Amino acid sequence: NKLSYEAFMEFVSLEFSMENLLFLTEYQQLLDVLYATFEPKVSAVAKVHDITRIQLPKNIVRSKIAETLQQNLELSAAEETVNTDYVLRAFRELYDKYIEAANAPFEINLSYQKRTPLRRIYH
Repeated sequence: NKLSYEAFMEFVSLEFSMENLLFLTEYQQLLDVLYATFEPKVSAVAKVHDITRIQLPKNIVRSKIAETLQQNLELSAAEETVNTDYVLRAFRELYDKYIEAANAPFEINLSYQKRTPLRRIYH
């Protein structure tokens, strides 16, 4: 909910780890685009994989990655096709921005056990 998000925002700003908040925000925005586009299928997948949605404050600016994904999915829908490459590209951009150990400009702190499976997917 909004209060939890704001409390987390306050905490990470005190801990000098804003990249965690930025990642969480962009990740949730991507999920929101997917929910809006592919509901109820996304809800079923989220339930199986125990993915929790976070209600972001409404006044947060949507990230470029999420905005581009939504635009591409809208174009895809207008053409009556579903191009999963758009979704994969958006999550790859998120990985490159926050997780890729060698080049991520806003690298978040992940354990080896969490980072390794993601690395296998994107390399």
